[in-house]
Amino acid sequence: MPSIDTTVLVSAFADQSAALLDWAGTLTPAERAGTSTLEGRSVTDVLAHLSISAAMVAEGAGPAGERPRRGSTALLRTRLVELVVHGRDLSRSLPNHPPPLLPAAVRIVTKALADAMAEQHPGRAVELRVPPYAAVQLLEGGSHTRGTPPNVVETDPMTFIDLASGRVTFAAAVESGAVRASGIRADLGPYLPVLT
Repeated sequence: MPSIDTTVLVSAFADQSAALLDWAGTLTPAERAGTSTLEGRSVTDVLAHLSISAAMVAEGAGPAGERPRRGSTALLRTRLVELVVHGRDLSRSLPNHPPPLLPAAVRIVTKALADAMAEQHPGRAVELRVPPYAAVQLLEGGSHTRGTPPNVVETDPMTFIDLASGRVTFAAAVESGAVRASGIRADLGPYLPVLT
């Protein structure tokens, strides 16, 4: 997976964590106790899980001002993915009071998940576009070098995050119009989710 500046990751994680924490402070007791879209977990359970993740990042980053130890970039990226994916879960759990998902975090997570999908299913037969954050080629088979490729899948970042995390199926996203797929190889259903 392509590298990303650790400072950018730290900033995106810190800002997204703070936004979710501020949002959690606005929840009513009934909203906190409510059932989340994750089976068997309340909204409070999801928030508790995210606070544990934040503590893991803080521990991995070391004392303030110290450059994160080797391997902590992967930890930061993984925890940022978790933060955004669970932020989407909370959005579905509380559709009338969704948490903010910040553009910097969504950009990094979208790019990370698209790159992971391309690594898991290398090739140049299909172009996956998630504007404005990512475009990757994947799947073995025919390839192209110029112009519009014959097999294209395009969606928005939030739908892609939901697809990559298994929160929605490819077929359902196509049916709803959230995914536009063209070409005989454009069914990405067998290759999703990215996260297992």
